[in-house]
Amino acid sequence: MENRRLHQLVALATGLVTATLCLLTMNHTFGFVDSGEMAAAASILGVPHPTGYPLLMILGHVATLLIPGRDIVALNILAALLAGGGAGVMALLFSRILGTYATTEGGAGKSESNRNAWGMPLIAASAALLAATTTVWWGVGTGFEAYALHALMLPLVILTFLNYLNGVALQSTSKSSTTRAAWMFSFTLGLAFTNHMTTIILAPAFLYLFFRTVGLNATALRRIGGLIPGFLLGLLPYLYIPIRAAADPAINWGRATTLSRFLNHLTGEQFRDFMFNFSVADSQLGWYFSTLPSEFVYIGLALALVGVVLLFRKSLSFGIFTSLLFLSCLLYSGTYAIKEIEPYFMVATLTVGIWAMFGLWEVGERFGRMSGVGLGLLSVILAGVLHYGKVDQSDNTMVEDLARNIIEPLPQKAVLLTTRWDIFLAGTMYLQYAEGVRSDVSVINVNMLHDRVYLSQVLEENPEFKLVNKRIVAFVNQRKKIDQGMVQTKKDSVEYSRLFYRMVNGIITTNQRPTFVTWEVDTLIGFGWNKTPVGLAYGLTPDSTYLALKPREYHYRLPANRMNPDVMSSAVFYARAELARASYEAKFAKGAEAKFYLERAKTFDPEVELGDVPPLPMGNRKYMEEGINFFQRLR
Repeated sequence: MENRRLHQLVALATGLVTATLCLLTMNHTFGFVDSGEMAAAASILGVPHPTGYPLLMILGHVATLLIPGRDIVALNILAALLAGGGAGVMALLFSRILGTYATTEGGAGKSESNRNAWGMPLIAASAALLAATTTVWWGVGTGFEAYALHALMLPLVILTFLNYLNGVALQSTSKSSTTRAAWMFSFTLGLAFTNHMTTIILAPAFLYLFFRTVGLNATALRRIGGLIPGFLLGLLPYLYIPIRAAADPAINWGRATTLSRFLNHLTGEQFRDFMFNFSVADSQLGWYFSTLPSEFVYIGLALALVGVVLLFRKSLSFGIFTSLLFLSCLLYSGTYAIKEIEPYFMVATLTVGIWAMFGLWEVGERFGRMSGVGLGLLSVILAGVLHYGKVDQSDNTMVEDLARNIIEPLPQKAVLLTTRWDIFLAGTMYLQYAEGVRSDVSVINVNMLHDRVYLSQVLEENPEFKLVNKRIVAFVNQRKKIDQGMVQTKKDSVEYSRLFYRMVNGIITTNQRPTFVTWEVDTLIGFGWNKTPVGLAYGLTPDSTYLALKPREYHYRLPANRMNPDVMSSAVFYARAELARASYEAKFAKGAEAKFYLERAKTFDPEVELGDVPPLPMGNRKYMEEGINFFQRLR
């Protein structure tokens, strides 16, 4: 390959540009869904939800020690740097691919301009930046989640794999020693799995190219055996999970201190039902393909279509390799039934970037180096301009604002029962565990009480709940039958539900602490108690006496980008709480007060019209439509 130092300098510049963009658009607090929990776990060295993300937890905690200021800001800076590093590695990967395949099989071009010192690294960097400035890739660098580290590990694993195969191809067919390149690849692959299990998406393409290079023979099996030690070494961060679980940190999801719990956590056992759900393929893949042209600003997609044809002409085997990367990603991500599916298409985005690079190379071959580089840079500039507002999270404080607005006004030692993990519950975990904000309040996820491990943790933190121990034991015994796979009749299901509600309501009745529920919680929770709208929750009171309330001003600021179903859900959450209070005031003939709360409910309207809503993944458009219709009725 051409001057290695030149390629490295261009890759470094690519990483710096991407990291700068991510730093400019990063969130300055925690975001929706898992962000608050992940940040809290990294801050206190806890164990977050499966698959535990041990490598990220270790790196995140180190970042909080090295970067001054709030832990969440340090963690978001880390995410931006990881995404930037990933773009830099992607530029190196693309340079390597271009140097290997662009001129093979008769591909020596019509123009020599691409083969000067700057042509190849600049075209590779342009394609890498084009992929890195898609909303799928750029977005992962704006907040602390596992996907930012995934953005670094994916291109790094592919690069070390290709380096390994190159060494294999140069070796004698009878030689199968474990080389430095083999150690680098196998160790990196193991590390990648300790961050995100979707690394498995790479397997079909890797296996194809490996056996295409080595052949189906005993030597191939010996080479695979030689990769095992490095791979196992890369998996060592997984020891973090049982070690930290045994220390019982405040965040200790699943308490993975036994082999069975550890394996369940490691494999994401509780999420298996969401995988390979072909009923969601239309919506997930429909979103991906409908947004693909704009993701690559049309020019990039046109280049990719040209590039993939060119690649197959130059190297059939590598064309198949990239196609397997793309199709494996679509199969896995397109059938994964979660709302926040965008980052799962990162492998497909990287692959389209490879194809676009070959398209740029062909432009350079036909019209000269500057034409290819110039078209690539133009595409990157357009992507930066068009996508900046879509990924910008620098003004989005909605989750922290909502979490504080809910828990800060609650009385001392209050209990709050909720299900809204996505818009504030995970955020309260960061505030309480990382910063000590209202740590006296017990925020309990009602849905998670069905999990015996979570229930036991709640009982340990709130020993007064054990006053209804008989009800708890009865529920737990019934739950064990379900967990052990025993056949459930309709009668069993009815009994299970009865025991669950009986246990929760018994806790509410006996705990002698002020107890609140949010509006979406099942109405059977707190059955028999009066539910009085108090702020953003309902206070459970024994009588129906009118409770006067001084209106509280909420810190509420809509972000510039409002085309997000979680933004809409948050706005609806506020407005419904105000409407509940308006209805309560009207019930007691407090007309002026009722009108005040009714008018205030309207102030949370994000003022989004249905025609403004872009294509969204599974179910998200429905949530947007419901929110829009809610505020239209309110107006």
